[in-house]
Amino acid sequence: MRAAITSPILLLASLGCSGGERPRSQGEDPRTFELTIQADTGFYQELSWSPDGSKLLVSVLEMADNPEGFSYSIYQLNTDGSDLSRLTDGPRDYWTSWSPDGSQIAFAALRAGNVDIYVMDADGSNENRLTRDSAEDQTPDWSPDGSQIVFVSDREGERQIYVMNADG
Repeated sequence: MRAAITSPILLLASLGCSGGERPRSQGEDPRTFELTIQADTGFYQELSWSPDGSKLLVSVLEMADNPEGFSYSIYQLNTDGSDLSRLTDGPRDYWTSWSPDGSQIAFAALRAGNVDIYVMDADGSNENRLTRDSAEDQTPDWSPDGSQIVFVSDREGERQIYVMNADG
């Protein structure tokens, strides 16, 4: 499947795990490029722009040989569709958010039977678990100054908003 992307919103809605820029025809909008969507891969969601606007994070649902039959992993790519790189290997890594300076990424991940908040360097290295509650912690986002992370958790029986220091 191929799709011409004519705006950042459409780009976000149709990113795939392979593809690249195609040659442009004369007079074509330079913001348009085409990506190849891998129909057998799964689907793409939870997108996050880097602070400088040059990169995107995307959570990709992929079919996997595990009891659930699927896995979520986090990928990073340039906004022109180039330089796709896988940052995590699942089994469930999603809800990404860039730190204000672009050096780190907060995300939710299923590890050891529980969804918690993690932070890693922008290249996927130095993963660090921040929450350690038996509840499901998800949807992290950074404060504008990068000193805190807000997230949603059901640790008191219903989903509520929590704030913690960026170091957990």
